[in-house]
Order: sequence, then structure tokens, then C-alpha cells
Amino acid sequence: MKKFKILAIIFAVAIIFCSCKFDIQGEVLDNISDVRYNLFEAKTENLTATLMCGMRESPYAYDGVSNSKCEFGIITITYKVRPETEAIPYTLRVGSAVFEGNLEENPFDHTYMVDIEKIVDNTASICLKLENFDSELQMACISSNWAVQYDNALTIAMQGVEDDLLQFFSSKKFLAECYLKIIFDQKSTTSPYFWYFGIIGENGTTVALIIDTETGEILTKSN
Repeated sequence: MKKFKILAIIFAVAIIFCSCKFDIQGEVLDNISDVRYNLFEAKTENLTATLMCGMRESPYAYDGVSNSKCEFGIITITYKVRPETEAIPYTLRVGSAVFEGNLEENPFDHTYMVDIEKIVDNTASICLKLENFDSELQMACISSNWAVQYDNALTIAMQGVEDDLLQFFSSKKFLAECYLKIIFDQKSTTSPYFWYFGIIGENGTTVALIIDTETGEILTKSN
């Protein structure tokens, strides 16, 4: 009889643990401050143009607190030889929709960027025209060919940080925010893009890992 009581207690504890684990992951996913869904790209001999879309918090701050979310679509132009200007006029056609304005220079890496504040579907037809650039750039959704899509990357990330999550909880509340980004390795010529998942606690504690877009392998992890 005593043996059965012990087994019953173990079984009850296991049920509680599983339910807590589910709630923990749900709380984490509810506090994603930045998630990237897709990546469009066009290349020439002189530049690389990308459009990355997703949802992010507003206001945006690495402070461990996840705010309300809004759509974004960030165009980034990376030149091999940087033009001597702080802004570049552009026209972006997404199907029948037209976005116009100026790409502003990022002083940190000297790329040119603008946010069209819109999520673009993977199958959309996209043309980018830059001032003083003769031809239009046809942008293709390269992320749609990755074996690991953003939802797969989140699943892999949750498994990778499972043992680290409890440190961010207090009274069953997740005191942190999460980020799922697409990062670029300029040194790679074959597979330059990776998924990056990070957690930042309100107390400054961090956990981060990098995931291969083709194999789903966690390449690095830091905490």
C-alpha cells in the first residue's frame, strides 16, 4: 500500500510539473517583443537590399518589459561602396501598393534603412527603385525556402532554453522579454542568415542562442 501511495504522489507531482511547464512556455511566448517572420532579398554587384517583416513592441527598448506590438517592414540597403549622402529616395511596389520616402543612413554600420510599417506576405511581388540606380530591384522571399521557419525556430528555442526559464519568473510572472530575429553573417558566402533567440530579464540577466535555418541545430548558446 505504501508503494502505491508513493507512486500516486510521484504521478501527481509529474502532472503539476507538466502543467507548470506549459504555463511557463505560454507566458514566455506572450512576452515576445520582437519576432521576424520573413526576409526578402535582392543583390547586385554594388549592393544588397533586404526587406524584413514582423511584429515588435512600441516603444522599443531592451529593458525586460514587453510592450504592445505593431507591424514593421524594414528595408535595408548595404552598399559595397557607401554613397556620400545621408538619405536615398526610394519607391517600393508591393503588388498594387506603393511606398515612397527616404532611406536614412544608420550611423552605426552605414547601411540605409526605412520602416514601411507593414508585414508583406511571402508570395508578394516586390520591386524596389532607388534614386540614381538605373534598374528596379526584384526582391524574392528567400526565407520561404528555409527548412526552419519562424514558428519552428520558436519551438526549437523553447527547448533550448527550457532549463533557463525559471530564473526569470517571480510569483508565476515572467519578468523578461524575448526576441526572435534574423541575423546576418557577412563572412559567410553560402548560408549567411541565422535565427537568433534572446531573453532579457528586468534585472539584466540574459540568455541567447543561434539556430541554423536549414538544420535547426542550436549553434551557440550564451547565458
